[in-house]
Amino acid sequence: MPSPAGHVLAGLSVAYAADQRGVATPRFILACALLAAAPDLDLLVPGGHRTFTHSLLAVGLVLLAALAITRVRSSRVDWRSTIAWTLASASHQLTDYFSVDPGSPAGLQLLWPRPGWFMSDWPLFLATERFAPFSAFAMAINAKALARELLLLGPVLLVLWLRRRRQQRADADADRRGGRPMTPISPA
Repeated sequence: MPSPAGHVLAGLSVAYAADQRGVATPRFILACALLAAAPDLDLLVPGGHRTFTHSLLAVGLVLLAALAITRVRSSRVDWRSTIAWTLASASHQLTDYFSVDPGSPAGLQLLWPRPGWFMSDWPLFLATERFAPFSAFAMAINAKALARELLLLGPVLLVLWLRRRRQQRADADADRRGGRPMTPISPA
C-alpha cells in the first residue's frame, strides 16, 4: 500500500485539479491532503486496517459531511469543495487498489461491511513496511516505494501546480488592469 506521503500527493493533486482559477485557500488544499491520508488512521484499530475507512461507504460519508459542512457554513452547498473533498478521500482507495499488498488478506474491503477483498492486477504502487519503520530494512523498502510514488504522482502534481500558478499570475495581471474580482475556494 502507498505511504502516507503518496496519499498526500494524491490529495494535493485533487486539490490543484479542483482549483482551476488558482484561488484555493491553504485550508482547502490542506483539507484535501488530510482527507486523502485519513483512511490509514484505521491502523490504530487492531484488525481494522483496510476495512471500513477504506470502503465506498466511508467515501459516501465524506460526501455527506462535506455537503452538510458547506451548507451550514455558507447557507448553500459549495459543490466544488464537496466534490474535491470527496475525490480526495476516494483517492486513498484508488491508490491502495492499484498497489502491491503483501498482507493477508490482500487488498481492501471496498464494499464493507460485505465480505470480499479487492485489489488490481496492475500494481502501480509498491508495498510499504509499517512495522519497525526505522530499521534499515524498512527504510530501504519505504524509500523505494516513495520513489515510485514520486515518479507516478510527482509529474501530475507538478503540472497541476504550474497550471495553478499560471492562472494566479493571469488573475493578478487582470486585477491590476481592473479585471474581475477573485472569489477564493475555501473549506466553507
